[in-house]
Amino acid sequence: MRIPLGTWFVTWLIVPQLFAWAQCDQWRILNESGSKATRDLRYNEATGEYTKAVEAAQQYRCGPTPIVISMISVADIYHVQGRYRQSEQLFLKAKGLIEQVPVQVRARGTEATLLNELADLYLDLARYNDAQQLARQAIDIRRQFSLKNPQSVISIVTLAEADLAQGKTSDAEALLREEMAASKKGLEWVRGGLEMRLAGILASQGHQG
Repeated sequence: MRIPLGTWFVTWLIVPQLFAWAQCDQWRILNESGSKATRDLRYNEATGEYTKAVEAAQQYRCGPTPIVISMISVADIYHVQGRYRQSEQLFLKAKGLIEQVPVQVRARGTEATLLNELADLYLDLARYNDAQQLARQAIDIRRQFSLKNPQSVISIVTLAEADLAQGKTSDAEALLREEMAASKKGLEWVRGGLEMRLAGILASQGHQG
């Protein structure tokens, strides 16, 4: 899969938006088809649809973000299938691609999702320091740009899981309690998600909530 890097940003600025989105509708259709196949656990079919989505985004010069979105989906499938090396390679390729875009106009939500998914992969590979570094970067991006969605909870839990895997139970518990306190003025589902993971930690240690 060849991905030209040099001219996307300039092209994205000069192509009229209405024309671009009309042409990029094919990417959206293919990507949604891949998402449906993924939900149905038809991973080979999903990978094929996402690959065609990348090709469509390239053909119609849709910009890097749609390509990265589809690449993340393929890398996630590889992760689920235990194809860790391929998953990491594709995540890093997507990361390099999105970093070609100037920070001022970069899709920060997509970037945070990418960092979080790669952190999750590193967690399974026992690369705990790498996982925590990426999760913190994802959290920083979401906080900086007030991006509120379930990925924020996942990033925090990734940090805690890395501590747990290294036997740092008290650190994991402290992290989750701190984030729960910070979320009192935020969204309730954030607090709920953290409470669930904290309950799991306490149960594993034979504690009562």
